[in-house]
Amino acid sequence: MNAGVTTLFPDCEHPEILLRWFDYLYSEEGALLYNYGVEGQGHTIIDGKPMLSELVVANPDGIGMSQALSLYTFPAPFPGALDWRREFTNYMSEKSINANFLWTEDADLAYELSDSVTMTLDEMSDYSARHSDINTYVVESVPRFIMGELSVDDDWDAYIAEIKKIGIDKCLEHWQNAYDRYLAR
Repeated sequence: MNAGVTTLFPDCEHPEILLRWFDYLYSEEGALLYNYGVEGQGHTIIDGKPMLSELVVANPDGIGMSQALSLYTFPAPFPGALDWRREFTNYMSEKSINANFLWTEDADLAYELSDSVTMTLDEMSDYSARHSDINTYVVESVPRFIMGELSVDDDWDAYIAEIKKIGIDKCLEHWQNAYDRYLAR
């Protein structure tokens, strides 16, 4: 049995079933379900390609596309083979798609951390709580800067100070510790 599964999910009564489920989400069929949901709900197949359904892209209840997508698919960070091009290839103009690929074609992705860089359970617990609060604060503040309710000249330093007060430095420390352990392996 994979010790990582029992460490990450200590209350899981059937870790073998959990591993089989995770494995399925990386299969072709599972990746389709993960990214697009159940056919007829989250997507339809057009010309052999999955296309997000009207329930997702133009939800009748007025739910935004990202939120509707999470109702019919698996929201990150749930494990699975993410098709990051889903939104690009189906719902962006050809000019936008080409610009994205041009922008990223020479990227070496050296700035991305390996999936093997992992925090301890205590670090992850602390990080999650702090990061959730930071994210909420940022999501609430950025539109206020954009709309002019907050001034970049007058309010930016207080904005950064609040992010630091919530614990961004501790979040970065957790990632640094995880990275240092990864390099020491």
